[in-house]
Amino acid sequence: MTNEWRLQTHKDRLLNDATINFNFNETKHIYSSKENKNYTSITRLLRETGISPSYDGVDEDLLKKSAEYGTFVHAEIENYVKQDEMGISQELDNFYKWSKKEGLSFIASEYRVHNDKYAGSIDLIYSKDGELYISDIKTTSTLHIDAVSWQLSLYRYLLGENINKGTVIHIKRDTFEVKEIPLKSNEECENLLKAYEKGEKYSVAIVEETAIARLFELQEYVKQIEAQQKQAKKELETIKAELLENMQQRNLVSVELTADDKKLKITRVISKDKESIDYDSLLKDNPQIDIDQYKVYTPVKEYIKIS
Repeated sequence: MTNEWRLQTHKDRLLNDATINFNFNETKHIYSSKENKNYTSITRLLRETGISPSYDGVDEDLLKKSAEYGTFVHAEIENYVKQDEMGISQELDNFYKWSKKEGLSFIASEYRVHNDKYAGSIDLIYSKDGELYISDIKTTSTLHIDAVSWQLSLYRYLLGENINKGTVIHIKRDTFEVKEIPLKSNEECENLLKAYEKGEKYSVAIVEETAIARLFELQEYVKQIEAQQKQAKKELETIKAELLENMQQRNLVSVELTADDKKLKITRVISKDKESIDYDSLLKDNPQIDIDQYKVYTPVKEYIKIS
């Protein structure tokens, strides 16, 4: 069962919504009030800014079936979260098992938030280990992490609560996965809304302009160096091939070359068979072996890739 009163802003929101007669038409998916006949939904904003993917060109029957499936899954989860009613789907059963395993306390489900221009519905707010999480439920085949990040961040911005954790619950007919989602700052949300209202494309300034110019300069320099390195390696392989042929003809294993007081030791590595394990044959002959228990994982640090 949900407990919206754990939100510090809930009482004020109830009073305000009753005063302005805030309403959501589920059939038409329109938010309205006596002061504003048509709020811009966060879903629409993200689609019009190109942050959310476009489904233009996708078969209409497929889109309809996907939408119906998504509505069904959302309804099953909402009924369970709000009314503690167990439905009939495997998707809900997976959600139920996950929530019990994680020890979640549900705060709100399909919770309407808005300011004087924008509105949206938060799929789920829950508490885990005393910390609040804002979450969205997706039933699409592909996850667009940045779009979900913006969606949750804008919802949090409209909600006005101190929530630092975001998750997406990705549900498909044969898959149930929960991923943590990084949230944008309120300042970024405000900048996006300002750009949207001006009809401008929003871009994030992650570094100073001087650093951007230097970045392009260094990127071009690295490309030139890499091209030179590629050519040098090609020439080096040609010379090494000649050295190998000459050493083979003379049956030499090691020689030293000198030029301008510099020395190079050239060693001919005799060919041999490299030993390895044929895992396919091993598993075929010994199907009882659990190869996963012998896997070793090496952590890879997060890094920047520039292309």
